Amino acid sequence: CIPAVIGMAPSGAVFYGVYDLLKHNHLEALNNQQASASLAAAAAAGPPGSSKQHRQQHTELPVLYTLMYGALAGAASETILYPLEVIRRRMQLQSMVAGAAVAASSGAVNAMRQHGLKVAAGALSPAAALSGTAAPGAAFARIAAACTAI
Repeated sequence: CIPAVIGMAPSGAVFYGVYDLLKHNHLEALNNQQASASLAAAAAAGPPGSSKQHRQQHTELPVLYTLMYGALAGAASETILYPLEVIRRRMQLQSMVAGAAVAASSGAVNAMRQHGLKVAAGALSPAAALSGTAAPGAAFARIAAACTAI
């Protein structure tokens, strides 16, 4: 459970970092636009203090921008982290293949010790493999090793 959470942390950090950056810049632009509009309206209204205007700060994005910025943040997160995920999976597969090769050879040796040459002939025979009478040989050991590695 903990490795899964650790694996998700960079994705969440990039996603929320990009989303917060986009949201902050948008809200700042809206507030600056509103401030300049209210200053222009106050200047047109007359002398200072003649009209008191209450300026309300924008704190929430419109729904369309929330959806758009969420999509952009998700795309940025995947674009940045996908190459790292590919490298991580390739490293896992390489270690799994190396572990499976060791387990396959030890599984085949153990089967030969228990059942003799009949096992080797049955494991290598295509007819035995198709009929399901093949004894546990190298292929079965590799499958078992892969399953335990997962």
